Amino acid sequence: MEDGMSVFWIMVAANVLLVAPLILLLVQASRRARAGWLRAESERVRCQENEHRLRSILEAEPQGILVLSLDWRVLQINPAGCVLFDAGFQKRSSERHSRAYPFQRSTADRRYA
Repeated sequence: MEDGMSVFWIMVAANVLLVAPLILLLVQASRRARAGWLRAESERVRCQENEHRLRSILEAEPQGILVLSLDWRVLQINPAGCVLFDAGFQKRSSERHSRAYPFQRSTADRRYA
């Protein structure tokens, strides 16, 4: 009976020695993942605040402003820009699909692109 009990306790000790470090690694990895998630979430909130601030500035600017993509398509235009270019956009141009409004470059612009 004593031999059976000692073998049992040896097996328990071996399992504890093998499993305990794995559990600790899992806890550490979980903490690192949570910290990374919190950093990413705060970055997302910060970017949303910056975007909101820039959109507010763009909408309030009395001068006409076009925001163009790399392929010269209109991504956004403010209300003054709609009046200036007689574009016929809605007040909130971000609600419309940007591919519907190509902006043509002049031949001089094409030479330097």
